[in-house]
Amino acid sequence: MKEICINDHLKDTETDLATAVACSLMEAGDSDAYLYLAEGIYHVYPDRTYRKFYAVSNNDPGVKQILFPLIGKKDITIDGNGSHLIMHGRITAFAIDGSSNIKIKNFKISQARPFFTQGVIVSSEPGMVELEIDSSVFPFTIANSRFTAIGHDWASSEIHNYLEYSIETRCVEYDTGDHYGNARHVTAALTDKGTVKLFTGSNEIHRPGNVLVLDHEKRNAPAVFINQSRNIDICSMDIYGSSAMALIAQLSADLTIDGLKVVPQPGSGFMVSASADATHFVNCSGKIRMQNCVFEGQLDDATNVHGIYTTVEEVLSENLVVLRLNHHQQYGIKYLRGGDRVEFSDTRNLQPTVYGVVKDCRLLGDRLLLTEFSEVSGKVMKGMAAENATTSADVHIVNCVVGKNRARGFLISTRGNVLIEKCELSPGGAGILVAGDANYWYESGRVNNLVIRDNVFVNCRRYIHWGRAVISIDPVIQESPDNKYYHTNISILNNHFVLTDKAVLYARDTHGLVFKDNTFEMTCDYPLRHIDGPAVHLSNCMNVEQDETGDELCVG
Repeated sequence: MKEICINDHLKDTETDLATAVACSLMEAGDSDAYLYLAEGIYHVYPDRTYRKFYAVSNNDPGVKQILFPLIGKKDITIDGNGSHLIMHGRITAFAIDGSSNIKIKNFKISQARPFFTQGVIVSSEPGMVELEIDSSVFPFTIANSRFTAIGHDWASSEIHNYLEYSIETRCVEYDTGDHYGNARHVTAALTDKGTVKLFTGSNEIHRPGNVLVLDHEKRNAPAVFINQSRNIDICSMDIYGSSAMALIAQLSADLTIDGLKVVPQPGSGFMVSASADATHFVNCSGKIRMQNCVFEGQLDDATNVHGIYTTVEEVLSENLVVLRLNHHQQYGIKYLRGGDRVEFSDTRNLQPTVYGVVKDCRLLGDRLLLTEFSEVSGKVMKGMAAENATTSADVHIVNCVVGKNRARGFLISTRGNVLIEKCELSPGGAGILVAGDANYWYESGRVNNLVIRDNVFVNCRRYIHWGRAVISIDPVIQESPDNKYYHTNISILNNHFVLTDKAVLYARDTHGLVFKDNTFEMTCDYPLRHIDGPAVHLSNCMNVEQDETGDELCVG
């Protein structure tokens, strides 16, 4: 095995790491190498990074600027020895593509200028909030009443969303939430004393002393991107910020995430870490193991595991079908390969009625997939949903902590065996969401065996927009056929719920549901909600085992 010190290619006067990385990867070749970096702080600029166009599911497609392009590699380890990489601009630290047996460990990743702006609320009245913003940390300009965030190689006059954070809890303020609809119409003015007034058009009054966070960025540059790769190990990595998801893996197999921390940069005072999900897995297979991780402050979910639903655009012949990728952040993803088994269903109920085996699949542009089947069990109809029933990963999540993030904890939509245990979850919305949707996000699919045990859920669902209950089993189905169910075999055992909301479990269209041996306590941390409603709400569920405790919560 070749052992390569990246610092050997780094000149004493050079602050940009990209050239040294490129030289080291060239020396390493395509296989059997150990690359390491001496512990230190390194600045990374986009000018000399590797560039390649990628369609990244649930992120935005485009040319990615990549520090470590691990493309067509095998048996490679990269050890940062605790090094801190400071990114100046939209840079993906690691892109692992078409590779196998890759291990990345002991890195810290942050942004020189975060892709958000935060300021302390000085005053507020209907339609206006006044902020004190540190322009040395969050450079900006105001011209023609537009607030523009300024970065190294980017500038954004967009405010996609704004969120109010409690200065005491460092969480999104209780019962507030998103402002996507009116955020894009926000105007700004600089006052004589140097504060910024934002004119929101909203009647909401924000609390002085709290922090307002402005989100400027699309999902351009995930920190870690894994594509069509196998046996990947991400170990002991801290990600303090990214312009998209912290880690996204697609069309890959056998992934281990151990000791990943996606958290706001220590000592910074930041409320936000990643601009989107902490981790995300799309049409992956084999086993995903995630352990000893901490996900805090991200602007979306902690983890989402799912596949892709396409819809039938055109039936050319009995064995030749054109499928449509419907969500703009799925364009360009060829999620079917030869030998994959496809299930076709009505989008209204997602019950499979036709099955096929893929012979070949090719992209037509970036939105259509010309798909040939070696065999089809029945008649495929225009408008049907199509799901890859082959690429479904087993998932084991253990000893992980989730909290202080905008949205939910773990989103699970995979047919594999899933075990979530010994975790502490305190997201703003549902702790765990089990969905499936061929109408909006187009994220498949059905769950066949999920065990949720020995976890602690603390003050979940502080914002009711993000989940119907602490554990929400809620596929997006318009019709529920008699004696047919979307999810099967879900067990929720021996968990402890600390509740500010009596809605513990919502479940629909599920066969084989066990909710037993869980314990509950009501908290005074926030005002109690839904104290008169049921703790467990079931709709079209069959073969349910439930002890009486769930609906006997004592509130008072």
